[in-house]
Amino acid sequence: MIALVAPLMLIISGQGTTTMMVGIALLLFFCLLCTAVTLVAVDAWRTSIVVTPGGIEVRQFPLSTRRVRWDELHRVEAQQTGYRTGASVLVLRTGERVVCSATDPRRAIYNGHRMRAFVAPAGQFFSPTTAELITLHHEWLLNFR
Repeated sequence: MIALVAPLMLIISGQGTTTMMVGIALLLFFCLLCTAVTLVAVDAWRTSIVVTPGGIEVRQFPLSTRRVRWDELHRVEAQQTGYRTGASVLVLRTGERVVCSATDPRRAIYNGHRMRAFVAPAGQFFSPTTAELITLHHEWLLNFR
């Protein structure tokens, strides 16, 4: 809020058109900066995976939630190419692939996982969360199928 006071003072004082234009430019800059910080905070708070007895709930930015029932899920794998390499991918029986940005390696490192935790024995690259999701899916297949 303090950052908005200086541009508003320049606009209100109205010493000249240049002063007013500088005030308006600063006001727009600080508003855009506040919007960007808010979007990053919402993304960090919102993005998650919730595993329930009914399935997996994938919360992605911007404010979209995808619920996948266990019986809809064909397999869980790790994305091996592209920007989200290492992220969990839920492959549905219909062939649709849901990439879980919450399991992205960048987020996992931020949450305290080490880089060495991302390499599987077969040399594939995936997050520890992917391994947990695969285990949970196998347990569901053994117990409820």
